[in-house]
Amino acid sequence: MNRIVDTIRPYHPLVWVVVGGTVFARTAYFMSMPFLALYLSGTSGLDPFLTGNGLCRSFFEPISQALLADVTPSEKRMRVFGFRYMAINVGAPSAP
Repeated sequence: MNRIVDTIRPYHPLVWVVVGGTVFARTAYFMSMPFLALYLSGTSGLDPFLTGNGLCRSFFEPISQALLADVTPSEKRMRVFGFRYMAINVGAPSAP
């Protein structure tokens, strides 16, 4: 337990909010995008790849990256962005 606390403590609380939000956003993305792409392709006649490619991520990604860079000292940014990419990899297989 102390190891987890020692890992969390040195970083700004917003870092953990963004990391948690990334897990949630990626889980939702991988759950909904295939179905949204199929629905929109059926009703609008567009290719499924075009309808589902980056629809929701385009709002969250740049803002979350800028926020992490703003609240984290430069010597800790590499690790913080590593946490963020780990959250992406946790969120993707969490979707059914």
